[in-house]
Amino acid sequence: MIEVKLFLSLLIIQNVFGQCPLVPSQGSDPIPSIPSKFQTRVEVNTESQMTEFRYFYNYDQRRAAIETRKSNNYQKLIFNYDTDEIYELNNKIDFVSDPLHWPPDGRPEFPTTCTTYKLSNTSRLNYYFGFTSSGGSILPAVPAQIFNFFPITYAGKDNIRGIPCDVYKSCAKDPSTNADFVITHYFSDKSFTLAGGDQTFNRLPIRAVYEQKIDVEDAPEILSFIEWPHTFDTPSSVYCSNRKATKQVPSIQIAFGFSQEITSNSQIQYVKDFYTFDNFSRYEIRNPRKEEATFYTQDPVVYISELSAGIQYGINQRHGNCSVRGIKSDTIYIPKLNQTFNSLLDFLAQIQSTQSFLSFDSEFIYTGQKFSNGISSDRFITNKTSGIYEYTFSDEDYVVFNNYESETRVPLSLYIDNKQSKLSSHSSFFNFETLPPSNILRLFDISSCFYQNETIDFDIVFQYRGIVLPEDILNEKQLDIVMYGLLNDLTRESTIRFKSPIISVSSDGNLYVRSGIFPLPHPITFFTFIERTLIYGSSLAYFYNLRDVEECAEKCFNNEKCLSFDFSSGRSCYLYNRTVTDGSSSSSSYFDHYTMLSQSLIFDILKEPKKKRFFHLNCMQFQSQKH
Repeated sequence: MIEVKLFLSLLIIQNVFGQCPLVPSQGSDPIPSIPSKFQTRVEVNTESQMTEFRYFYNYDQRRAAIETRKSNNYQKLIFNYDTDEIYELNNKIDFVSDPLHWPPDGRPEFPTTCTTYKLSNTSRLNYYFGFTSSGGSILPAVPAQIFNFFPITYAGKDNIRGIPCDVYKSCAKDPSTNADFVITHYFSDKSFTLAGGDQTFNRLPIRAVYEQKIDVEDAPEILSFIEWPHTFDTPSSVYCSNRKATKQVPSIQIAFGFSQEITSNSQIQYVKDFYTFDNFSRYEIRNPRKEEATFYTQDPVVYISELSAGIQYGINQRHGNCSVRGIKSDTIYIPKLNQTFNSLLDFLAQIQSTQSFLSFDSEFIYTGQKFSNGISSDRFITNKTSGIYEYTFSDEDYVVFNNYESETRVPLSLYIDNKQSKLSSHSSFFNFETLPPSNILRLFDISSCFYQNETIDFDIVFQYRGIVLPEDILNEKQLDIVMYGLLNDLTRESTIRFKSPIISVSSDGNLYVRSGIFPLPHPITFFTFIERTLIYGSSLAYFYNLRDVEECAEKCFNNEKCLSFDFSSGRSCYLYNRTVTDGSSSSSSYFDHYTMLSQSLIFDILKEPKKKRFFHLNCMQFQSQKH
């Protein structure tokens, strides 16, 4: 393809009515050739007002765009012939309220609105380039139609700004005014050489005069042109309503990990997240803001949450100490704990879905490509009640390598822009990976939260096979995830409560697994505190003169039917098989109410000395015996 830089000086409008009287020229070279790809900048001075246009046209790729600057208003029309759409972007340059600066990552310099129109609807918007239908597809008009060469008549020679020109006349009709007009075209003589010209397209347009109604002053000037990147893409963070979806949004696995740097209103926060489907989550926060100090420290903290029991472990990465608490209101859990308590679910910590956790769903619309962190990526955007969200994902051809495997189409960045709250944030994702099962559970190790003498150690022996092959030894690490599943099945305990199993294959034909189970946190940790509230009505049990509220929590925790309790300032304790959600609560000056955080509250901690059960492991049957 040959690309030619085109220079137009001015469009002059004068007055002519009636049908076109021109007769097409005859001869060997009546019409100049126009390339199928061109770009030009035009400056028009009419009645003491200057308007600047930039035209971009590519017939082969079915793309076109027009930029218009008039006074301090900017408009851009992007013609998408593949989707039969026109995107109209408008903004207003305001140097007073928004200082001039170059925005990051392709964002517009000033607030921009975008509207989507149907291209094949006849209007002034598609009049610039026109369109044709071919085999169900929409095509831009051929270059000759854009220049209104229908018909065209040779009108002699002239001299424009010292450039010898051939003059042509043609007719056109303006649908917006329903008027006919004659156009006089001035092309450089083919014997005259211009910068930017070549041997194929050596006759460049110098001027076009539109004769219609109003005489205007001519102030022609040839201006240079530089092509800007992403000409045919809408800017970053600009949402076009009713835009068509042209590319399917990427899918994200339900178990994954990543590092994240979040910059929000001049605050930077670094987060290390691990997240899995088995009711666990793990995330590390560095550089928290002072008002976000967690577990009473400003140090980096790893949070490991067990949602089946409603417990969260906070491990200080600097000093190694560990704290345990019930899961409170947190951005990664829904529903959040609140003060309405209209349902039992109000008390339960529930892990979000992948889509909710990452604020990414099928409503995102593809808007084009860009480079994010130096990686070629696809942009997806949506408009939520909390602002405009824009994700970038690595494209299909880019492979990301990490410690365990290669990944494609991983998230690279997230912009959130809320104009109403004046909140904007930018998140960069690093080392995003789909977590392999053989590695994921070791990331949730909470052994540092317990003393050695607090754990219950045990062994499991599996009758394996008479002959141990070398590949059996090599595959021991792959058995980790299977062992965790067996421990969970044997004891009904959450996987997170077990020490990382040590697995060995012996020549005696047995598979030996050594592990341990951690003790539960203090019972009070499992309850939500509701101040100055009590339940009136019959109770499961009543205790008086207790040591403290923790003793009351222990009695409720050990009662299979107990869901909540009231504790008074006089150290009286009432256990209930219901919560305040049934409408039987009232305010009290002497009692406080406590409700359990989780539905999984009945634990079976190795109470039986032996159990026998059959399992399937790598398509082979084994008998397990727990000691």
